[in-house]
Amino acid sequence: MSNIWAENDGVMSMRIGRKQPPEVHSTAAYMLRQGSQAVTRHAIRHHDSQSQSNNTFLRFHEAHWQNVTNSTIVEKIIHDHYGRKNAVKLASIGQDKNNGLLAIEALLSPYINVQKAYAQQSNVVEALHQAEDPAAYYGRELENKLVIDGDQNAILASEQTFEVITILNNLRNQDDDARIELIRSIWQNISPGGLLIVHEQQSDNGPELKPEKIQSMLSPLGAVKYYSSIAASEHKPDVVISHYSLMIEQELKNENIDKEGVYWVVQK
Repeated sequence: MSNIWAENDGVMSMRIGRKQPPEVHSTAAYMLRQGSQAVTRHAIRHHDSQSQSNNTFLRFHEAHWQNVTNSTIVEKIIHDHYGRKNAVKLASIGQDKNNGLLAIEALLSPYINVQKAYAQQSNVVEALHQAEDPAAYYGRELENKLVIDGDQNAILASEQTFEVITILNNLRNQDDDARIELIRSIWQNISPGGLLIVHEQQSDNGPELKPEKIQSMLSPLGAVKYYSSIAASEHKPDVVISHYSLMIEQELKNENIDKEGVYWVVQK
């Protein structure tokens, strides 16, 4: 009957009494509904000029866009390994500005079951990247599930082990010894079968961390998998991820070959 109605109605009308689907909670929904208020408060507190306020709005949207990308791919990685129902504890470690937003998005996701999420968040990060506003907005959904702490050691000590730990955009600014020590200490806090996810965003500014270097740090831990930063799919040797755009398929092919910007995954 629904198919018959659809054929008769086309897309020109809505049938009376139709139930709208429930809203999916997300940081994107927060941004669209409350984000402008958060940015305005920031501009007032800091006495921003009009040009500064414009830049603040731009950085706010850039932060959320970056988080949408990170959270989508991290969600896909978790779903591939744990499915939709298996309970997961997540820790987002490092100095990435969006750790808090990533933790919130993972907790809100209806496609994975993150029971508790910890995020390392520095106190000096811009208010635009802080998780307090979206956490308050979704207070009922996040109650007793989200922990924000600036101390990495305190986060790692808060649970015996985690099923998933992410290190995003944190390794390039450290020397080799610091990188190896960070990965070693985090690896001890991952439960058997758990995942370490590493990602270094490509940037025109600052030092680059070559894929060969990341590979050399992670391969001693076990077999390394690669997830695309372009499409939320795992890269496999000599297999091009299918896409409706030939241009994007070529980008995916190049990414699979050179590993620039991929999400690195090691299972313990």
